[in-house]
Amino acid sequence: SMYKKIGYYDSFKDFSQYIGISKESSGYKFTLDKIVADEDNIIVAMRVYKPGLNKDNDNYGKVIGNINLRAEIPFFLGLTGGSMESRKLNDDTSLIVLQEETSPTKHLPKRFNMRLFVDVNQHTEARFNLSVSREKITDSTTQKKDLGTLSVGNNHKINIDQLKTTPINTTITYSTDKHTPTSEIFGFYLYDDKGRIYPWRSDGTDSNGYHKSILDSIDKDAKKIYITPFLQNPPTQQDADKLRSLDFFNKTFSLDTTRKFDFGEMGEINVYKIEKGKTTIRIYYTFKGVNSVLNKSNPIMLYEKGEAIAYINGANAITNFKLYNPDTNNKSSYCAEFLDVDPNKEYVYSVKPYSLSSTIDGSTLEVNLK
Repeated sequence: SMYKKIGYYDSFKDFSQYIGISKESSGYKFTLDKIVADEDNIIVAMRVYKPGLNKDNDNYGKVIGNINLRAEIPFFLGLTGGSMESRKLNDDTSLIVLQEETSPTKHLPKRFNMRLFVDVNQHTEARFNLSVSREKITDSTTQKKDLGTLSVGNNHKINIDQLKTTPINTTITYSTDKHTPTSEIFGFYLYDDKGRIYPWRSDGTDSNGYHKSILDSIDKDAKKIYITPFLQNPPTQQDADKLRSLDFFNKTFSLDTTRKFDFGEMGEINVYKIEKGKTTIRIYYTFKGVNSVLNKSNPIMLYEKGEAIAYINGANAITNFKLYNPDTNNKSSYCAEFLDVDPNKEYVYSVKPYSLSSTIDGSTLEVNLK
C-alpha cells in the first residue's frame, strides 16, 4: 500500500523487475526493491533502514533530507533528472522512489546497464550496478505522431510532435514558434472521452528546441484524448498576501466537512459530497470561475490525520488519485478519487492555495487513440 500511495501503482507492477539487493554502510542498510522503465522514464524504489532514522526529521519524519539517489547510464547522455519522493514506513525505515526522465529527443534502449548511487550528506555510501529491461512494457505503449498545431495567447503556436502513453505515464513532445515569456507558465490540460482528467507532472526541454510534458497515464478504455494548452501568470507578492488571508489557508478539514471555498476573483470551489469506501475516498466539488487554474488540476489534497503539514509543498499528501467529471454534461463538476487508502486510518483534506492569477486557454486538439 505504501508503494501505491507515492505513485508505484498496480497499473505497471507487472512490468517491473524485482531486484532485492541490499548494501550496508555507515549504519545504513539500503535495499533496492524494484525498477520499471519505458522509453522515457526510469522509476526506482528503495528502502532505507537505520535505527531511529525518522525520529528527528522535519515534516513529521516524512522527508529524508540528507539522502539522495542518482542514476547514471554509461554512454547515454540523455538523462535530465526527475523527481524523488520519500515516505516513512516506521521510525527506522523509509521508502524512496526516484523517477529519472530523458530529454525530449532521447530514448532508452530496450536493454541497458545502469549505475545507481546512494549519497548521504553528499557522500556516496552505496552503489548498485544493474541490468534493466523495458521490453515487456513496449507492447503496452501507444504512440501518435505529427498531431498538428495548437495556438494559445498572442499567436503562440505549439506543434504537437508526439503523444505517447505507457503504463507509467503520458508524454507530450512538442515544439513552439517562440520562447514562452519568463513571466508566463505554460502547461497542458489533458482529458479523455470518459471525462477523466490527467494531471500535469513535469516538463523538460533540450538544445534541439523540443519540449516534453509528463502527465498521468491514460486509462486503457479511453478512445479519445483532448489536449488544450494554457498560459498562466506566476503569482505576485500581492497574490501571496491574498492567499494567506483566505480563511482556509494552511488548514485541514475532516471528511465530515462539506463547504464552499471562496478564492475571490479566481472563483469558488464547493465541496458538496464526500464518500468513504473501503479503500477509496471520493471528494466531489463544483468549480465556478473564469479563466482559472483552479480547474486545470486537482485542488484537493488528502492526508492521514496527524501527518498533515503545511500543504504549500504537499510532501505528505496521498498522491494516488484519479480526477474526473462525474457528470460529463456538467463541465464544472469534478471528483477527486483517492485510491488504496487504509480503512483503519482517519484522513483529512485541504484545498490547495493556488495562485490568484488568471489563465489563458488555447485551442483544443482531439486525438483518436483506437
